[in-house]
Amino acid sequence: MTRLRAAAVQKHAELSAEATIEQIARSALFDPRDFSDAQGNYKPLHELTEAQAQCIASVEVVLKNAAAADGVVDRVLRLKFVDRLKALELAAKYHGLLLTRIEATMEVQEIGRRLDAGRLRAAGLAPR
Repeated sequence: MTRLRAAAVQKHAELSAEATIEQIARSALFDPRDFSDAQGNYKPLHELTEAQAQCIASVEVVLKNAAAADGVVDRVLRLKFVDRLKALELAAKYHGLLLTRIEATMEVQEIGRRLDAGRLRAAGLAPR
């Protein structure tokens, strides 16, 4: 494991429940417009705040010749942001807004009596 990866794992292991919820909220509510300047270019990564950096899932730098035959290799930065719907789902589950299970209680003795009565009727031993 690289030193950078080990540091990231250690940092995430120290997150408290409150910090985790804050991070989920930031991921769910970030605005992609915060990552660009007035001309529409991405801000340099080192200028992003900690909260903004946590909203980036991956960074890809592509070197390509955008205009044919001009001899200039252009650098294209592609940012992939975290899945906002997943973050919203986690936040909604935390606050009890989504049900992941249905709890049902029933009177077992009543069901047993009904089953017994049905069996007696089926056997012809009880009046209908």
